[in-house]
Amino acid sequence: KEDRLGIVIGDVSGKGVPAALYMAKAMADFRGISHDHNEPNEAMTAINDKLVEEGVSGMFVTLQYLIYKPKERRIKYSNGGHNPLVWVKSTGDVLSLTQSVGSPVGIIPGSEFTADEFPVSPGDIFVMYTDGISEARDKNSKEFGEKRILDTALFNRRLPAQGLADKLVEETENFSKGMPQHDDMTVITLKIL
Repeated sequence: KEDRLGIVIGDVSGKGVPAALYMAKAMADFRGISHDHNEPNEAMTAINDKLVEEGVSGMFVTLQYLIYKPKERRIKYSNGGHNPLVWVKSTGDVLSLTQSVGSPVGIIPGSEFTADEFPVSPGDIFVMYTDGISEARDKNSKEFGEKRILDTALFNRRLPAQGLADKLVEETENFSKGMPQHDDMTVITLKIL
């Protein structure tokens, strides 16, 4: 729909080609499903039901789906077992939105998902990321962690959205220099203008 922008981020259980194919199919299915539902939680419930019905043993995805309505300056999002949504407010407050995180998608038949909705202001930034960022390890096996994500987002909040995403990946790579990483790193940023 023209009056809204939908953004989804996800992560699949498992590794290799089977996991990649499962994720590709889940995203293709989600793309179709999201057009039929105005509410992010309803889309999450529908994709969950579809993936459970098709049942690939041991496979599931975590998903976070955010809808931005520019005319109303409102965000509505739903979370299916994914990392928290990070909200850097134009005031300098940083929030990790941990409320209403549902179960991962594709495991439990009939799972219901909830949604949160709130007004946003120009300069607000939202950061979505996969655990390849938060769980990246340094040579002492310490994780990059959520606090570093929040600090990096706050410190670089005046950058354009792409610049902030690049900075988060760069900081993670610098932190884990020389260590093999076990997961891909994905960051999506949305800056309210």
